[in-house]
Amino acid sequence: MELLVQDWSLSLKLRLPAISRLQKVHNVDLALQVLKKKGVDLKDEHGSAIDSRDIVDGHREKTLALLWKIMFAFHVEVILNEEQLKEEICFLRKALKTKRRLAYLRTDRGLQPSPIKNLNQMEHCSDKIRLLMDWVRAVCDFYTVKVENFTVSFSDGRVLCFLIHHYHPSLVPEPSISQSTTQTVESSPRGRLQLDCSDADSDSSFESSPSIGSPFKELLENEKNNFRLVNSAVSFLGGVPAMINAADMSNTIPNEKVVMSYLSFLCTRLLDLRNETRAARVIQAAWRKYRLTKDLELYQERNAAALKIQSLVRKFLQRRRAVRQRQAAVVIQTVWRGFMARRELRPKNELGSCFCKQKQLLLFKLNGGCFMP
Repeated sequence: MELLVQDWSLSLKLRLPAISRLQKVHNVDLALQVLKKKGVDLKDEHGSAIDSRDIVDGHREKTLALLWKIMFAFHVEVILNEEQLKEEICFLRKALKTKRRLAYLRTDRGLQPSPIKNLNQMEHCSDKIRLLMDWVRAVCDFYTVKVENFTVSFSDGRVLCFLIHHYHPSLVPEPSISQSTTQTVESSPRGRLQLDCSDADSDSSFESSPSIGSPFKELLENEKNNFRLVNSAVSFLGGVPAMINAADMSNTIPNEKVVMSYLSFLCTRLLDLRNETRAARVIQAAWRKYRLTKDLELYQERNAAALKIQSLVRKFLQRRRAVRQRQAAVVIQTVWRGFMARRELRPKNELGSCFCKQKQLLLFKLNGGCFMP
């Protein structure tokens, strides 16, 4: 604690030599009091308090929980630069938005709204850990990979490969990243592998399954290949401890604390080295913005021309439709008038025919019954 908080008066309060149990409890209490002053929540994953007597008695779970809390409070939280993370996340989101707008314009779909994301919020995590997850998601959005948690989402190695590839494409070429893993392929006859439980850590592995087919082994080999790429790139970059390997990550549910610690080191190293690629990224972003402006102008000009052509075509079609309608109306009127004229003449013709018959009958009677033609 003295080295971490730079308070050199703590050793003066120790009871040495710590032989009795009370002396050991007193010394541990000094360390726990310092942690409380620093705002460290002295509770394990199950919510029970971590007491000095538990540490002295050798309680394994609570001792490990305390060590993880010390690591996160004095190392992970310290190495993560909050302002740097916020700046990088903002830069990544703007770059992705520009890239998507360019893609939409080139496919003649106009400016589409950004998709609404409904991702799970990280609970019981500090602000820097939430920013760390936001940074991971901002990078993986370029590769259309969804990241939900610090456990299962990292079990196949693809996310780590994409993080390194985004900043150093030469170290992890995208074609060499294996996309077919247990997270992307339905390799079981009963359906997709159920590796989405991240509520608690688990050491259970699928290797004990009685029958594992060759396709499943191929998927596991792809995951191991991804982790080999990650370890090779990290060893070249330096500054990141070798905390993970394929045996602890693939074919199981990774330990959440290990993944968060490893990501903290990797994020800090990549952001420190980004100055080497910052110029290229800024130039790329400026070029995309320029191309977006030009493509937007071209898109608007094409839209204006298309609207004008559509207006002229519609006017021409309306005029032609009006001419045809008039011609059809004239034909209908002609037929209708002829029909009405014939109907009006029909009673007159019938009356004239009846008059002729009566005249002939009258002449017949006057001639004494002889028909006179």
